Amino acid sequence: MLGRTYEELKKDARLACKVRGHFIRRINTTSWTEAHGHRGAAKCEKCPAYVQVIQHPAPNEIDIGGPAVAMDCPTDPKWC
Repeated sequence: MLGRTYEELKKDARLACKVRGHFIRRINTTSWTEAHGHRGAAKCEKCPAYVQVIQHPAPNEIDIGGPAVAMDCPTDPKWC
């Protein structure tokens, strides 16, 4: 089974962060392995939340995760 490409995962991660009110500039690739493909991470410019992307996650991991996709940004005016 072929999963989504790394670029598609990064695009989806940025969109998920944007919906939560986070400002993510660029998801930097942190590593690459044959088993897991590309891994990347980025931090919100307005708060300490981050997002991580794993191209081929292990069975106990998820492809897009982190506080930036799970929680709203506390500095976003629409939530204050």
